This record gives sequence, C-alpha cells and structure tokens, in this order.
Amino acid sequence: MLKKVLACVLSAAMTLSAPIVSFGAETIEIECNLSQSDVNVGDTFYADFKITDNPTGYNNMQCYINFDSSKLQALTCEVEDIPDDLILYTDSKGINYSMFAYLNVNSRINFVPISGDDDYLGMADGKSTAGELGRLKFANILNMNIDGVPVNYTGTGTLIRMKFKAIAEGSSEISMTDVLGGYSDDKGNYTLSFNVNNDTVTIGNGGASEPDSETTTHESAEITTTSANNSNSSGGSGGSSGGAKTTATTEAATEAQTSSDTVIGGADTDTDINVISFTDVEEEFWGHDYIMDLAVKGVVNGYPDGSFMPDANIKRADFLIMLLRGLGIDTSVENTYENNFTDVGSGAYYAAACGIAKEMGIATGNPDGSFAPSSFITRQDMMILAKKALENKIGSEITGDTAVLDTFNDKSDISLYALESLAAMVNAGIVNGMGDGIAPKANTTRAQAAVIISKVMNNIK
Repeated sequence: MLKKVLACVLSAAMTLSAPIVSFGAETIEIECNLSQSDVNVGDTFYADFKITDNPTGYNNMQCYINFDSSKLQALTCEVEDIPDDLILYTDSKGINYSMFAYLNVNSRINFVPISGDDDYLGMADGKSTAGELGRLKFANILNMNIDGVPVNYTGTGTLIRMKFKAIAEGSSEISMTDVLGGYSDDKGNYTLSFNVNNDTVTIGNGGASEPDSETTTHESAEITTTSANNSNSSGGSGGSSGGAKTTATTEAATEAQTSSDTVIGGADTDTDINVISFTDVEEEFWGHDYIMDLAVKGVVNGYPDGSFMPDANIKRADFLIMLLRGLGIDTSVENTYENNFTDVGSGAYYAAACGIAKEMGIATGNPDGSFAPSSFITRQDMMILAKKALENKIGSEITGDTAVLDTFNDKSDISLYALESLAAMVNAGIVNGMGDGIAPKANTTRAQAAVIISKVMNNIK
C-alpha cells in the first residue's frame, strides 16, 4: 500500500510550458469520487478526482478545483492521506513522480492570489487564500523527457485528492473546471479533451457545533542553529560572520492548526513546519520574496515559534533536503540506500535525501566516501550541489568562463574544484555574490539557501 512516494511537487506554475498544437484530440475521462456524499458539520472526507479512461496518456495539464468555502474548509494533507491508486511514473532510477503531489495541493490551498487575479474570478483581495476563496488552480510544467523521448502518464487512478471538513449546513458542488492538457510523441505535442463528471456533497447538522481546531504532533530531533549578524545583499549571496551557536532539543513539536492558520503540511527537516509568513522575515528583508516563494510551494518551512531563522547556518544534509524538495522529490521516503555515504546512518532523518542525491549524481561526497551531513555547508559547496541539481533536471550542462569571477575580490579564495561550477552559476545569473566578493568558504545561511533554490527552480523549464 503506497503511503510514501517520491512525488514531483509541481507547485504554483501558472502556465503550461510546452507549445500545444491541435490534432484530432483524444478524450480523457475524469470522475469526482467522494468518500462520503452525505456528511454532518464537523465531518472530514475526501474528494478524489480519478482518471477512469486514458487512451493516450498525458504529460502536461492544468485545472481548477472549485467548492463553496462557506460550507467546506479545504484541509492540508499528510503522507497518510495519499491515495493508494495515485497515478505515478517510475523512472529508471526507481524514483516515482506524480502529476499532482499532495504538497502541491497543500501549497495551493494556502496560496494568496493577488488582488484582481483573473484566475480567481475577481474574488482575490490579496489577503484571502485560495482555499478561503473556494477556487484552487493547479498547473504543471513537467513535460518530462527521458533520453529525448517525451514521457506520457498512462493508466488510470487518482489524479488529485482534496481533503475537506464540513463547516456549515447545506450543499456544495466540488468541481474540476477549465481543464487543459496535452500529450507528446516523437512527432510533436497534441491537445487533449477532458470530460469531467463532478459531484455534490450534502451537509447536515447532526448536532455538530462550529469546527474545533485540529492539532497534529510531529516528532522531532535535535536542531542546531547558529545566529549571525550578517550583512546580506539582494540576490541571495549574503555571507555570514561570527555568531553564537545554540542547540535546542525537543522530543515532539506540537503544531496547532486552526481554520485561520496558514500551515502547509509536512516537515522540512526534523523539527520544521511550513507557514506562509514568518515572524523574522519582514517584507523589506532582501530574501523575503524568495523565501515566501518556497514556503508557498512547500519547499521550505519555519519553526514552531513562527520564525524562519534566515541568518542561521544550514547543515549540508538539510540543504540537500531543501534542494531535492525544490526538484519535487519527497525525501521522507523510507529506503536504506545500500550505497549511501559512509557516515549516513539508515535511521537518520536525512538518509533518504543523501542516498537519492548520491544516486542522482548531485552529491559525490568526500574522497573517503563520507558526506559530513551535520557540518555547515560552505557557499561554494552549496553552489556546486545546486548546479548539479539544475543540470540533472534540465538534462544539459551549464557552463561559464572563469573570467566572470574576476569581478570578485576574493576569487583567490575559491577552491580549484569549485571554480568552474561557481563561474557557471554566476554566468547563469543564479549567484550574484555579496558586495565585492563571493565568500566561497563562508557558511551558507537558510536565507541564502532559499534564494539559490528558488532561482534554480525558476531556471527549470
């Protein structure tokens, strides 16, 4: 029974990335299946949009999920909520991808459309979440190619699962509308037609009162942070200097999630939770937009006290977790990875991330076979991993003449093994440096990591 998958988190993309040409389009049948069609106030249930007939397969798709938000509250999903028949594609490395992963659903529930956004029928006020508006937009830019051949998702099963809580008497249609998509072959890209059979839920009182707040508990391990007074520049290349190291250990972090909270399900590392805003990331903060971009997409998270700790140094393993999640890979999967790094135990919370990154060729580790997962990652090593991740995703190498590094007054501090990678990242506009330097051997902060990962994601087309 599939409960944990390596899911491709195709979050927040607002347009299809591949040109679609119209041929004799095939029709894909989609049906909304409710786990309960008659519920009472306070009950929770699932609405599964299932593909029941899929003659050609598909490799890109977008749609809207609509419901009456005065009657239903959209809930974020956890790993245990993933349906057993989620449609997956498994690549040659055994990594599973789904068209719509549960983290993507969570991020769209908490997405705040800008005022006047046409996608939200004029309802957007710049303050209400899409879940509060009752209209969620899902789009993908996957268009995956394996060895130059377009990959189409085939078969039937659950395309997307929504979890709801009934909050008022009445009824609500739960619908999928404005569905667009296509499939590909070696001759081109083609449009698809979609026929969706929606459904309606009826809500009775049943003696229920207003919905209570939900409480979920996440186990957590030790977190080590370093506070630093940094002088950061825009573009995610600020360095760190000094700071006092503090260690905090908690056996369990309790996350109180009420109907007004903006918590995105899932933990970033061992203690983090996802939130839309952070107490220590003001709008004026140089990395604000990048951090918020990743938070909405479910890639980075905050701490139980509502902070993000942008100036805290990030460990090598934790950076890998964030980076892989940015690629849409679920690092919570249970796998021993026999060929993992020598200093990564199978029970470590970062074991899967390290094993996946090694298998994908993103992380090669040290000559002795170790990775030093608990050490803080330097900026040059962070850039190398980010470069390899980007290349893995786009399927081609990015390059740059090392002369581009001449503008930095600390070029001589860059290790020989990192010169070409840093040049490529600067040339691609992903790394801007900090002030007059690039600080290659300074530790990477959480804010800097978020900026680089956001830029890497935005470079994946």
